[in-house]
Amino acid sequence: MHASIHVAVDVLTTHHRSLPGTARRFTAAWAVALAACVGLSGCSSGEYTRRMDETTKKLQKLGDIAAVIYYDPSPVNDAAGRATGIRLRLPLIIDGNAKSMTGNDPTAQPPFMELPGLAYSYEIQMGGQTAFAYFASVAADEEKTAEVVAQEVQAALRGSFSSATWTDTALETPDGGSVTVKLMSVTGSQKFSQDVEDGRFDLYLVSSATHHVLIGWRAPVVAGTTAGFFDNAARALGSVQGTT
Repeated sequence: MHASIHVAVDVLTTHHRSLPGTARRFTAAWAVALAACVGLSGCSSGEYTRRMDETTKKLQKLGDIAAVIYYDPSPVNDAAGRATGIRLRLPLIIDGNAKSMTGNDPTAQPPFMELPGLAYSYEIQMGGQTAFAYFASVAADEEKTAEVVAQEVQAALRGSFSSATWTDTALETPDGGSVTVKLMSVTGSQKFSQDVEDGRFDLYLVSSATHHVLIGWRAPVVAGTTAGFFDNAARALGSVQGTT
């Protein structure tokens, strides 16, 4: 048993070198834990199997996340280019081929509402379909609380989608933890380029010490679901940093 555990430790230690930072730290920690298990009193076969299964599952999750979002977080700036304090790891689909638009571009906003403080958005080609990502922010003060911003944005979106409602949503973080954000998701007829299709719009709200940040993701329902567009957006929001 000791020999097989040493082999497992060697495998984990070798494998972790090819993984991003979070996964490397995780595999290194488990390699140490397994070694300690051997050195102190030994592991039963059941305990050894349980630990290895748990490690494998967590590594798989980390690998799945690393395969669809960037390793380094990107700052979210306001319309004036100032840092909002919010950072997140963007989906890999936002690459050099994505069209970047400033907030004052008439085509930068969703066709059914105006996001307050829109700083920039991306038009993304996804398997022959067009998808969008939106980044907006409102400076926080005594009057503009997160609750006030949420109510105002919900009222604006209900002008086109009467069922629009914020929900507190728990998202998995890249290290296997959890973070709670506000999410408002609507589906229905939406304009994409020159076509009108059944679309989905997911809008997230997170707050830092200085800003309330709105991050939206919009795509045709079928194409977006098939490509994992909305799932990967949720993974990106799960990596958010700087929230209060």
